[in-house]
Amino acid sequence: MKRIICLLVAVLGLGISLFAEDVGKATEMTGWLCNNKSVAQTAGHAACDQNCADKTGDVVMVDDQGRVFKIANQDKVKGLAGKKAKMKQAGEG
Repeated sequence: MKRIICLLVAVLGLGISLFAEDVGKATEMTGWLCNNKSVAQTAGHAACDQNCADKTGDVVMVDDQGRVFKIANQDKVKGLAGKKAKMKQAGEG
């Protein structure tokens, strides 16, 4: 009985440690910084319209797969719309 309990505790501890390791990882992605009012949706993929003149919205990241991500710290990306960028998306947790 003690052996089974020790084995269960070891497996549980290993599972928790593997889960905690994945939570802290950041995902790196490349794409375009774009004004959110200049994002064009085509066939389910987003793209940054480089000819868009409206600069009043927030800056978002449009990755190479056509997904749009909000950027939490707008002060760091203000004025960088239209530039190619590499960013890290923080892991959840």
